[in-house]
Amino acid sequence: MDVGTGTRELYSFEGPVSFDDINVKSNIKGKMEIMRLEEGVNARMENVEIVVGLQCTKCLKEFNQKIKIDNEERIFLFDPPPKQDDPNDVFLIDKKKQRIEVTEPLRQEIILHFPSIPVCYTSCKGIEHKCSINEEEEYKPLAALKDLLK
Repeated sequence: MDVGTGTRELYSFEGPVSFDDINVKSNIKGKMEIMRLEEGVNARMENVEIVVGLQCTKCLKEFNQKIKIDNEERIFLFDPPPKQDDPNDVFLIDKKKQRIEVTEPLRQEIILHFPSIPVCYTSCKGIEHKCSINEEEEYKPLAALKDLLK
């Protein structure tokens, strides 16, 4: 059966995934549409969801963050293009196995959806939260050094 240009296939996926540089806390799930192009295929992923572990920049504790990717498209080519601006941005079809590998494009897209400043919750007070000293006392964090110098 010859698959012509413009032919589409729809898939749903859910399952475990691991990345060297992402602390994955859940399965990844989403939908994918594969469309046949003259030079390869277009893979469009949508409604991709995964939970990752991040470190809060305020209190330094780990927390879980849900990442949602609404829409992401990548073109996978049968053959490398003659001129490449960035070889890391070229994705090829494994012609021998007749498959595409979407792990790297997904990894890149997940990282792009990380919050720019990860915080466990918006009102996190951080490491130096209000301590229990008497508010009338003046807080002098280096006062103990005075005793050490005597």
